[in-house]
Amino acid sequence: ASTPKRPRGDLAAQPHDGLVKWTFSQQEHAIGLLRAALPPAVAAAVDFRTLRVEKDTFVDSALKHSYSDVVLSARMGEDRVYFHVLVEHQRKVEALMVLRVLHYMVLLWLRLLRDEPKLQTLPPIVPLLIHHSDTGWTAATAFQDVIAGKGPARDAIERHIPRFDLRLIDLSEGRATDLVEEALTALGKVAFWCMSVAGDDERYEREIGHIAAAIDEVLRAPNARDALEPLLRYLASTH
Repeated sequence: ASTPKRPRGDLAAQPHDGLVKWTFSQQEHAIGLLRAALPPAVAAAVDFRTLRVEKDTFVDSALKHSYSDVVLSARMGEDRVYFHVLVEHQRKVEALMVLRVLHYMVLLWLRLLRDEPKLQTLPPIVPLLIHHSDTGWTAATAFQDVIAGKGPARDAIERHIPRFDLRLIDLSEGRATDLVEEALTALGKVAFWCMSVAGDDERYEREIGHIAAAIDEVLRAPNARDALEPLLRYLASTH
């Protein structure tokens, strides 16, 4: 893997956004993230050799303390598929998060159409949400589930309701799956753990031993110092 660039100065000012962008804007860690988050059949169809980190970001600067996003793309068959990764840092469940996700998807499509005005079809976008809270994620992950209506009236209008599911990685205590642990790189695991314990000193002290092997692996890498600096900055700013 190529040596990552030193973290920018905004890591201290916007610690969540800085850590997410620094870690998952590196190709090998972004691949680990997608392998962890995507359904196995989808991950198997993605040509990760073509993975590209896009420059787009759609979270307003005023919300950087609550959300971060990274846009990735790769070939899937003959077409290119986009992945909008939204990381939620507010430690609470937003009931209409799928509406926020749809808004960002539309902004991405409009950006792509602006860059290529002759497009006749739109590329697929897979939305991913990374969340952690005391309760774990409890809101809808399918857009159609937040639209009111039931019975015959709902059946009559169903075809006019947008339908999509977002992929969820829940970092809340006790919620992370084995797939996440197996697919992520060591740095990805440590970054996720840092985000999951942010602001919770008791959990930080209780769990740091569990992440020790991943930390050791990060420290053995040739670029250990470059990796350690943003992690320590993040921990210092959230504890």
